[in-house]
Amino acid sequence: MDKVHNTQINETETNQTETHNTIPSSLLVCNTLQQHESRQLFKVLMDSGATHSMMHARCLPPGATPTLTKHERKINTIAGNLHSNRTVYMEKIVLPEFDRSRKIDGLTVHLFDSPCNYDIILGRDLLEKIGLIINFADRKMIWLDREVMMKTQNFWNNPASFYSVFDDDDDDSNDLFEHFTAQILDAKYDSTTTQEVIDKQTHLNEYQKAELKKVLDKYGTLFDGTLGHYPHYKVNLKVDQSMKPVHAKPYPVPFLHQSTFKKELQHLCKIGVLREAPYPTQWASPTFITPKRMVEYVG
Repeated sequence: MDKVHNTQINETETNQTETHNTIPSSLLVCNTLQQHESRQLFKVLMDSGATHSMMHARCLPPGATPTLTKHERKINTIAGNLHSNRTVYMEKIVLPEFDRSRKIDGLTVHLFDSPCNYDIILGRDLLEKIGLIINFADRKMIWLDREVMMKTQNFWNNPASFYSVFDDDDDDSNDLFEHFTAQILDAKYDSTTTQEVIDKQTHLNEYQKAELKKVLDKYGTLFDGTLGHYPHYKVNLKVDQSMKPVHAKPYPVPFLHQSTFKKELQHLCKIGVLREAPYPTQWASPTFITPKRMVEYVG
């Protein structure tokens, strides 16, 4: 009995810890940044303790030039003390978790370069203006009579969390999802040689390059652009027949991604990674593609 009681206490403590570790975070999109088109979904931290809103410099679209301020500003936020001497102007701002059609006219945000898990920190300059309430007692954010629960710190690390915001048939949701979608190029499966790999390691001296090439030459087949096979034994995954099948609704695929997505699926079927089901199945799990950092190839 003591063991059961202790287990229940531990589970309760775990749930309470997870609840207290939640923070007021959401998503934001805007039409333009510094008069340049923006096609990004931004991770946002709502911070009622920060006097001004801030944005990480990585969010700037190509060609956008920030406005220099006369003096550097230090802003205290949940994410730490951040310094800024540049600003940018966002226009037609949308908070899709609350309302996908309501647009906030504009906001000047300060740029910062310090490491941060969030793209934008919304301070009191916007939160008070639009009347967004952060209720820490109930772990909720409230705006326009819509309540949105706070999130754990790693909630937005899962790409599926972004898709869940747009996972319905609402016209405003679909239009917004299509507009704020980054282009993803077709996957590249080109072969290369170990020498080509070595030549790109410009940070190594000649001796280090020679030593590295010896290692890479032992595994030359890894660079032939094809999918390999695990040679030691065959893996067999068995499904527990007592489990109830789960058939999940597919994630929406933006029109911009449909051609690339289809090509990748066809390629995976061609090389034997996937096999097309000849008939509807009881089990189904949704999937999606995401752009890789820096170079936007599907992977």
